Amino acid sequence: MSFYHCLSEKEFIEVIDILERFAFRYITIVGAHAEKISTIYYDHAKLIRQAPQDYKISTLRSELKAVQEKYAPDETFESLLMQKLSYQDNSSKKMIIRHFLTTLEDHTGWYSNGANGKPKPNEISIFDLSKVTIEHIYPQNVNSNLISEELEPWKHDIGNLSFWPGRNNSTASNKLFADKRNLYELSNVTLNRELAKLDDWNIQQFQQRKIKLLKMAKKIFTV
Repeated sequence: MSFYHCLSEKEFIEVIDILERFAFRYITIVGAHAEKISTIYYDHAKLIRQAPQDYKISTLRSELKAVQEKYAPDETFESLLMQKLSYQDNSSKKMIIRHFLTTLEDHTGWYSNGANGKPKPNEISIFDLSKVTIEHIYPQNVNSNLISEELEPWKHDIGNLSFWPGRNNSTASNKLFADKRNLYELSNVTLNRELAKLDDWNIQQFQQRKIKLLKMAKKIFTV
């Protein structure tokens, strides 16, 4: 409430963006206890109420950065990401994956331009997470005679997942990559259009995409 009432709209949005990305990394993925950062929140709320004109968001960023480096460093974050983002047919796990993929999508422009400075999301597109559906690039259910022995064990891994916004993915459903490549090309999701540039979906492409998503995550989910 202190941030909302005492800061400008631009500053308020910036603080919310910082806290959202930090919380996903620190609490949702790493599972660190919120108690370690509650003092920071309270102290900054007090500072804002006392002298909003003198408040510097960079101070909040610096203090959260110190907590992140100690309790949620890149190595820990990446390792737990691979565990927490493995697809399962339950609502809480799906919501985490949806949030992860749509946040990456929001930052694809910033990342593609060099990921310089603070993460900057696309402020034009807004995704309704309740309507986003998760897409398995190598199908979740495939005919037994079409199973890939290389990809089958990795079908629920984050490297094999994308999403469709605002509608279900029944059109793509359990089609093989070659049969839904044109759907990726027509998608308004950059992560899907990048898939359409591939000639095939194999274990090498899967591994390269997974590495890229993890690199993006470490750049985006940070303060």
